[in-house]
Amino acid sequence: MTRPQTPDRLTRVVRRDAVAEVSLRQRVLRDRDAARLRAELVALHEPGNPPRIILSLRGLSMLASPCIATLAELAQALAAAGGSLVLINVPEPAARMLKRTGLARTLPLARSPDHARRLSMPRKTTHRAA
Repeated sequence: MTRPQTPDRLTRVVRRDAVAEVSLRQRVLRDRDAARLRAELVALHEPGNPPRIILSLRGLSMLASPCIATLAELAQALAAAGGSLVLINVPEPAARMLKRTGLARTLPLARSPDHARRLSMPRKTTHRAA
């Protein structure tokens, strides 16, 4: 899938190594932005190479619940495919809400860019004897 070519994209992407560092281009994510956000993040997928995405929420003043649901759904789908979605620079009110609701387990919150890179690394699978 190719990246949407609209001038009003929600995100800005910088690729560093195998990680897509994504930042928001607006301060408010409303209900109507959920589908666009999903499309822009899904467009980072390359066949056979699930994306490792670090999404910066710096400067965000409002995050609508459909956008949170979209991020949680994408994080789960990426994890199942061997990719990841990690949030960084999360405003304190949003971080508290994610922790209180348990969504921080699905949407990992990083304290620093280095921490975000570590959290985005593919998980090693362990094989246990039956």
